[in-house]
Amino acid sequence: MKTVVNSRANHRPMFLSLVAATTLLVSCSKSGSELALPNEQGNVTDTVPGVQSAIKADASATGNLLYREDFETKTPFSTYVQKQIGTTYGLTVVASPVFQGKQAGRFELRDTDPITSGGTRSEVKFPDLTNPNRWYAFSVYFPESDYKYDSKAEIINQWHQGGGASPSISLITRYDKLVIEVRNKPDKKVQYPLGTGTIQKNKWRNYVLHIVHSNKSDGLIEVWEDGVKIFTNKGANSYDFGKYDKPKWKLGLYKWDWNGNETTDTKKRVVFFDDVRLGNEKATYAEMTAK
Repeated sequence: MKTVVNSRANHRPMFLSLVAATTLLVSCSKSGSELALPNEQGNVTDTVPGVQSAIKADASATGNLLYREDFETKTPFSTYVQKQIGTTYGLTVVASPVFQGKQAGRFELRDTDPITSGGTRSEVKFPDLTNPNRWYAFSVYFPESDYKYDSKAEIINQWHQGGGASPSISLITRYDKLVIEVRNKPDKKVQYPLGTGTIQKNKWRNYVLHIVHSNKSDGLIEVWEDGVKIFTNKGANSYDFGKYDKPKWKLGLYKWDWNGNETTDTKKRVVFFDDVRLGNEKATYAEMTAK
């Protein structure tokens, strides 16, 4: 039996029936209620001047890029980030499939995996924001054989603020759909389909996100998929920084329905990531996608 520590595990988001559009412009929030995700443990704070000196040389952190992981070494995410992975197979480097270079990162999660940092997860966690204006980029590949249809959700990207609350922003897959969930209060959420909303399997997709994390009207989320802008959200998108931590970016797999002895339609999740980048407030789309 897995023991869930400091966790309210029944985080079960329900997908809203929204019409998918090429670009969505929204400034309001719908109310909803659910139990919170597990509180995060072992927070890492990026507040030390010159933190880039700790970033590995091969991460290509130049110009306005704060961090880049291209998976071209045997030990990805060896500095700067915190790994929340409880198995040897949770994160490995593979030669196929790859988006760029010769290798990519493979994340695997099973329903029997041990509880790690309060939940069933294989994730990496970036330090606290030092500026609420940030750029994020990654390429993702969902293999048809190991990412089968499941009626229960999982998170592949999230921006968590601790305090026992669900992440204020998250990318969620469920029913073979991909949505972005946005909250400005723990008990209020709205979900939007990204692009067509349907996951295209056995194919690399590149995503770039520009987020101004804010609990006020100046908040902004922009998302590009394979070079096409597919989503814009203006307005509050985070919890009050005075009451909650500043958002931490987490990338990988987290499936709360596998906490304890719970099961779902599937027993294993595998997803590949490549060319992960973090840009500062001066970054541009071109810098986040440059070869």
